[in-house]
Amino acid sequence: MSSATARMDMTTLSVVHNHLVNICREMGTAMMRTSYSPIFNEGLDFSCVLFNRDGEMIAQAEFCPAQLGAILYTVKWTIAELGLESFEEGDVVIHNDPYRGGCHMPEHMVLKPIFYDGELFGFAAKGCGYPLSRSCAGESTSKTCGSWCWPTTAPRAARGETSTP
Repeated sequence: MSSATARMDMTTLSVVHNHLVNICREMGTAMMRTSYSPIFNEGLDFSCVLFNRDGEMIAQAEFCPAQLGAILYTVKWTIAELGLESFEEGDVVIHNDPYRGGCHMPEHMVLKPIFYDGELFGFAAKGCGYPLSRSCAGESTSKTCGSWCWPTTAPRAARGETSTP
């Protein structure tokens, strides 16, 4: 335990914790307000979480509990797979492998590193059941599952550019 942590009183800890939780809630509100899908803006089928640089959860919002359980492992695996040294400012990592921490194939985890003064500070993550490759609203993914639904072999990362697998 560092000396800064040892000196933090309960009031300060509560204020910091509530601020971090509110950041996660604001992430969720942005998701609901910008979504065209009722999966997000009505069903709240997503999670918004903050992690420290070691992949330990430090705050979460109250959206989908099932994804909160899975995102713990998905973030840790992604960090281990890519390595902390590989993250740069502006990176976005997308993960959807159910064999490496994801719940199921249409569910994706979006991970964004947070930097402070040029140093990796932590991560913001969102877990969502994105409605990909559906031919009409509300259609079951089992009807449209083609080559798109195979899990990725590694997380996809982007640095301000668009790429396809």
